[in-house]
Amino acid sequence: MNAIAAKLFTPQVRYSKPGLQAHIIYLAGMTANIDQKIGRDAIERYEVLRKELDAIRAELDSVLH
Repeated sequence: MNAIAAKLFTPQVRYSKPGLQAHIIYLAGMTANIDQKIGRDAIERYEVLRKELDAIRAELDSVLH
């Protein structure tokens, strides 16, 4: 569980590598506050983050079941 949490959440250490949650929140904020079409880079970033999240969910499911 700690390994999964380490991938998902940003450690409290200053200048640490952001966790997946921070990346998702950043992308959501970046795409929600615009008044134009979402750029291709944001769509591609979403796809990468979605794959990472799906992998973490599969890992969590295997631990819980």
